[in-house]
Amino acid sequence: ALSSREVMAVLGDKWAPAAPALAVFCFFGISHALSKFTSPLLMAKNKAHLMAILTWSVNLISVGTMIATAILLKDAPVQHQVLGMAAARLAVGVGLMAPLFLFFLLRFSQTGIGDLLHAIGPSLIAAGATALSVWTLNATAVLSGIRPVGQLAGDILVGGAAGICTLLASDREMM
Repeated sequence: ALSSREVMAVLGDKWAPAAPALAVFCFFGISHALSKFTSPLLMAKNKAHLMAILTWSVNLISVGTMIATAILLKDAPVQHQVLGMAAARLAVGVGLMAPLFLFFLLRFSQTGIGDLLHAIGPSLIAAGATALSVWTLNATAVLSGIRPVGQLAGDILVGGAAGICTLLASDREMM
């Protein structure tokens, strides 16, 4: 999300207006991550029917939200329509999908929220270090004199290094 402008610049000026929507979709992806843990757990617990109900329910609400957004933004500029669709997906992801999947993950894994936070804590710290390092790199404009592909490569290298180093330093099980 922090490098979306660089990604769009690499793709070309024609895609630059999509940068804000890309950033929103990045945050939607984070909310979607919980389903990657909950789905296999429900399958392993022989709860495929529950997974199907969850998936279909979330998708129906998502489609309804996108239709409502399309109706509300039908006369808006295309850039606002794209951003509105991304925001609609994020709203369903953060407001409905993530809490539902988190609830069922905790319930069927017989884990408490404290145990979950302890397990993902180092990853959250590493993600924060990655975001902070990329934000700092962009805010200081150190790479402003080079082409967008170089800026993107710098974001990837600095963010990746910060994230890996922080994860290795904060997760005792990694060493």
